[in-house]
Amino acid sequence: LGTLGNDSLVGGADTDLLDYSNTSLAVTVNLSPSTGPGTSTGAFGNDSLSGFESIVTGTGNDSITGASGAAETINAGAGDDSFGGSTGNDSLFGGAGNNLLDFSNTTASVTINLATGTSTGAFNNDSFTGFTGVVTGSGADSLRGSAGNDSLSGGAGADTLVGGNGADSISAGNDADEIRWDRFEGNDTIDGGDGNDILRISTRDFTPASLPTGGNAGPAPGLNGWERISGITYNSPEGATYRYTPTGETLTIRNIETVTICFYPGTMIATPNGERAVETLAIGDMVLTAEGDVRPIRWMGRQTVSTLFGDPLRVLPVRILAGALGEGVPARDLLLSPDHAVLVEGILVQAGALVNGTTILRQFDVPEVFTYHHIELQAHELVLAEGAPAETFVDNIDRLGFDNWEEHEALYGCEPSIPEMDRPRAKAQRQVPRFVQHAIEARAGMKLIA
Repeated sequence: LGTLGNDSLVGGADTDLLDYSNTSLAVTVNLSPSTGPGTSTGAFGNDSLSGFESIVTGTGNDSITGASGAAETINAGAGDDSFGGSTGNDSLFGGAGNNLLDFSNTTASVTINLATGTSTGAFNNDSFTGFTGVVTGSGADSLRGSAGNDSLSGGAGADTLVGGNGADSISAGNDADEIRWDRFEGNDTIDGGDGNDILRISTRDFTPASLPTGGNAGPAPGLNGWERISGITYNSPEGATYRYTPTGETLTIRNIETVTICFYPGTMIATPNGERAVETLAIGDMVLTAEGDVRPIRWMGRQTVSTLFGDPLRVLPVRILAGALGEGVPARDLLLSPDHAVLVEGILVQAGALVNGTTILRQFDVPEVFTYHHIELQAHELVLAEGAPAETFVDNIDRLGFDNWEEHEALYGCEPSIPEMDRPRAKAQRQVPRFVQHAIEARAGMKLIA
């Protein structure tokens, strides 16, 4: 069927077909609007629909949304078509053209594999062929590309996106996402979007020297040959572009950020049996808190970073000279990541916000690749690092940023998050109260302009 005019079409019992195959014009079909019967607009006017389970469209650029609860068969024909998700186990045939699975209207998680043509989760179990693009909503989604030229867009939510062969475009959207990029088979673009994102690059076809970091941090544990690229921030509109010389193809990376909240190797942590270097601590070891309590270590996070392309404001450690925060605080120079907070005058101040160029400085003389270490207790507390009160892990960052996050997941699964202690926090220099700045500058012998 498919005629001009505003028609009311009722399919009735059995399996009924909407056949728009005789037009080259675009049609928009929605079998599950928020109110009222289904609708069809475009080539044949504005139609009212109910009781249809199969749709065939023509060569136009069509948009199709299935009915809730029904198991439908949709054949989109030629043209650049899009299919909006609906509940029901659907069979989708995209046909020729660049076709899109548009699941952006859901807050639930979906798992989509373009290589196998399967979708599970929010819209039940769908099978499909002929689709090269996916866009999802605000759930924690898992998207995997195919051997062709794909477009994966995760939307909001903490998503995992895995690119395949071909010239792919991967956009992670908001929140803390993980992107896994397989190999050079075309000119690929990766955009992490907002949130603290992780990019992992397969080492199957590359030597470490050909990876964007230019250094070899070693494959991440448990990832079977995936190199974890951390501590890189690309925020310019153009992104950062790398060329793989054997083929001349390029990889463009935008907005991959990693927040680093850790201690530099060698930092001495107070324990009931004396101080120990942070990298020697393990799960179950006891540490002393700033209040004098003894706490067992719940987990030790490791985060490998590269300084070659890293933003120094986020990657390079901050050196707090002995006595910079108070008499004997710290007892020796303390090195920690810029986003790691220490307690100063009752306020959690991130180290990067304290840099004054005199007694608190950025440490440029570090290896090209090194590993930070972080301590997780049962709660967000203060331990003594070189005698200074410094915070333990808190869930204001994502554990995906750590090399060994899978170890934590295996031990604890999706347990409730660790809330932040009830203290004010200063993340940037402009947030540091004036009395704190004056106290530090006075100890440094500097004159602070009021």
